[in-house]
Amino acid sequence: MGKNRVFQECPNDPGERSRLWVYKDIDKVLRKNKGTKAIQAMDIRASFARQQYRTTLDRNKAFSKVEVH
Repeated sequence: MGKNRVFQECPNDPGERSRLWVYKDIDKVLRKNKGTKAIQAMDIRASFARQQYRTTLDRNKAFSKVEVH
């Protein structure tokens, strides 16, 4: 139910949702520099994804305050 509510925040633009957990949505937002202040959390669990996106997160102004663990 919670994931559906987040999806309904903006079904066509994942960059406007408060949380991202689907790989293709995270990939789209990071690669196209479409992050907004609406995003509060991204679930990037796979280690390859963390390493791949760490550089992108560091360079992207929209995600300048994101902590990668």
